[in-house]
Amino acid sequence: MSVADRARRASASARVALFAERLVATARIWSPSKSRPLPRVVADIGPWVPVWLVTAVTAGVAVASAAIVTRGTVPWAIVLATIAITVAQPDGPGAGIFAVTIGVLLVASGTEPFAWPLYVLLATVHLVVVLSALTSGLPRRARFELALLVAPGRRFLAVQAVAQPLALLGAVVTGAGVTLPWLPVAAGLGLVVLAWRLDVRVGDDGDG
Repeated sequence: MSVADRARRASASARVALFAERLVATARIWSPSKSRPLPRVVADIGPWVPVWLVTAVTAGVAVASAAIVTRGTVPWAIVLATIAITVAQPDGPGAGIFAVTIGVLLVASGTEPFAWPLYVLLATVHLVVVLSALTSGLPRRARFELALLVAPGRRFLAVQAVAQPLALLGAVVTGAGVTLPWLPVAAGLGLVVLAWRLDVRVGDDGDG
């Protein structure tokens, strides 16, 4: 055998050995038993409650608010329907419809325009709107971090710090002989809308 033939055979053997080595390396990479396990990632979100619990609290506050001014089977059916919409679709118009319905029932109930139900409803209806916005788009079984309540809670208190004194001012005006039964309702609805816009604006800024 000539030297050239031996060189060609040695070169062919080297190429086969190199190919086999690469094949074994590839098999090791893709083999589940040989590959390194993926690291386990755990997110620490702090104290939390399930989203369904926040939704249940929203429904409870809504029912309690309705109980103050709702009388009769038909009004209750309407209110419960708006609450069901709010709970089923927190990102829908349910909370706004609920607020309007409570305002209409407050006037229709014949209660004094600036009696105690107004001050309670200003807070509870506002709270329903805020909680509904917080659970918007979240699965029922998801974890809701309690720290998420801090910023909306501050905005809630800020709005109430304006709403409640305005209601008291309305009571003073009414005591002077002016009867404006729709004034507290309009003011309350306006503040609820303002609070909703603040929540949306802050949410958009956070997403950006």
